[in-house]
Amino acid sequence: MEKTSSSNDKLSEALKMLDDAAKSKKQEIQDLLSNKYKNIKETFASFDSKDSVDSFKKSATDTASKVCEISEDKVKEIATEIDQNVHNNPWPYIGGAAFCTLLIGYIMGRKD
Repeated sequence: MEKTSSSNDKLSEALKMLDDAAKSKKQEIQDLLSNKYKNIKETFASFDSKDSVDSFKKSATDTASKVCEISEDKVKEIATEIDQNVHNNPWPYIGGAAFCTLLIGYIMGRKD
């Protein structure tokens, strides 16, 4: 019996220690969450939607115009290169165009 009361006392002590630890951890967790949500709240409070949307719109417009300029230059380069290749050796291009036309005519003229 002494053995069971001794184990009950140890079990009670362990439960008490766990309870104390849970209470202290509970407070720590609540502090962390409140600080975390406080930071999020401050971030959204400082967020001015109109200024942010305007700055995003401006940066998107600038980026789009830069992309258009770059792509326009690339298209001109490629068109010039193709033009030079066709002038230097036109027969493969003529044969390719004839083959594609023949293939499209065959596909369209087929009856199912």
